[in-house]
Amino acid sequence: MKTLTFLSSLPLLAIAIPAQATIHTVHNDPLYNAQYSSVDAAISAASPFDTLLIHGSGVSYGNITLNKSLTLIGPGHDPALNERASLNFLTIATGSDSSVVEGLNLGGTTCNSYGVRFDRNRFTSYLSLYSTADSVTVRGNVFMGSYVNVDPGAENVLVSNNYFSEASTGRQFYDGSATTLVLNNVFVRSSTSTSSGNLVFDATSSFTVFANNVFITATVDSFNPDDCPNFSFQNNLSHSDAGTLVGMGPNNLDNTAPTWDLGGDYPEFSYDHDYTMLSGTPATGASDGGQVGVMGGTYPFLNSGLPSLIPRVVGTQLETPYVPVGGSIDVNFQAEQGHP
Repeated sequence: MKTLTFLSSLPLLAIAIPAQATIHTVHNDPLYNAQYSSVDAAISAASPFDTLLIHGSGVSYGNITLNKSLTLIGPGHDPALNERASLNFLTIATGSDSSVVEGLNLGGTTCNSYGVRFDRNRFTSYLSLYSTADSVTVRGNVFMGSYVNVDPGAENVLVSNNYFSEASTGRQFYDGSATTLVLNNVFVRSSTSTSSGNLVFDATSSFTVFANNVFITATVDSFNPDDCPNFSFQNNLSHSDAGTLVGMGPNNLDNTAPTWDLGGDYPEFSYDHDYTMLSGTPATGASDGGQVGVMGGTYPFLNSGLPSLIPRVVGTQLETPYVPVGGSIDVNFQAEQGHP
């Protein structure tokens, strides 16, 4: 960490962004000194490859359509650290290639562009990748009672290191494509409903590779890999205290309890939990020799959803004991760099 002097918190958020891009600050509370009070207005004013810093607020920013290549950064989704920045619905429209969406609280979200990245967000409804979506990355997110739907026409999709927490009925993964990889995720279904909709997968004939994931269900019938004959399962772990789950085929850890202690058989997502597996098998059952689940692979899960692209203030100290009329205030602060 380093100590710097600043006069406003807004320039702090900009220092990690490339100098050639313009930074647009957004807050829908007029008491805050942001450049724009709505995300729509900031998008309209922005040029391609600019960045929008969307501040946390108790009021949602509403339904948003992104129609150019931009980076949208929120404060993270752990309410103990920051107020969330929420969008009711986000449409990533054509023309938004290479956009980044990070650290936001999202309702329904759709995408039909190229090279879009969804990092460290909290989804409360669904994420649908349409047939024209290509090279989309979905990583480090929390899906609370929500799901991912990958159209069979979408190409080169990576879904990695996400936590899917489902306490009610409804699938967690729909469809997929021959170039979709689903790696190092945790899928938890704590519902004991006997409804036909209480399933992990939507029955499909699409091709998708699942590797190094953890599947935990409160009922045996919820785990249905047999409904998806063209899915490829490699080095995944499955477990249910309710009985024996359907096997996923060779080279998987079928019906194997995960080596973590999360205070419950079917742990819904919690900001207080450590999702690191204990040492040894089955923690090292992943295809790369590392952990199965969200802490494995190259992008370990971060509970808080703190964005990787901006620093965060962790301490401040006033240096000016009093302020004369027309004077200024000097403040020393400590900041952590963005979490990689």
